[in-house]
Order: sequence, then structure tokens, then C-alpha cells
Amino acid sequence: MGTGGLKGVYYPVGKAIAKLFNGKIQGTKIEVLSTQGSVQNIGDLISGKVGLGICSGRCCR
Repeated sequence: MGTGGLKGVYYPVGKAIAKLFNGKIQGTKIEVLSTQGSVQNIGDLISGKVGLGICSGRCCR
């Protein structure tokens, strides 16, 4: 999952989401990746680099 910088908000949110899902759904393993944020996460989703990414609605307008 693409998140954001290590000192930002998205990274700890991604860690919390991963903790909720990992081990709860058979075969699910979410790895949290530090990224530059929303725009990179959308690009990484489009390219297939990640399967999940956190983004702000503001980045897409």
C-alpha cells in the first residue's frame, strides 16, 4: 500500500489499515510503503506497482 512520508499522516494510517487486515483475511498481506503521497500513489496504482494507495480527494480535481 502506498502511503506517504514517514513523518506524515498517511504512513501511520496505512500501518493501522494493514494491522486491521493482515492475518484477518486468509491470504491477505498488506505491506506499507513510504511514498511521496497522493500523486505518486495514484501513479503507482495505474502502473500496477501497488494494489492499494492512500490519496486525498484534492489531488484528483
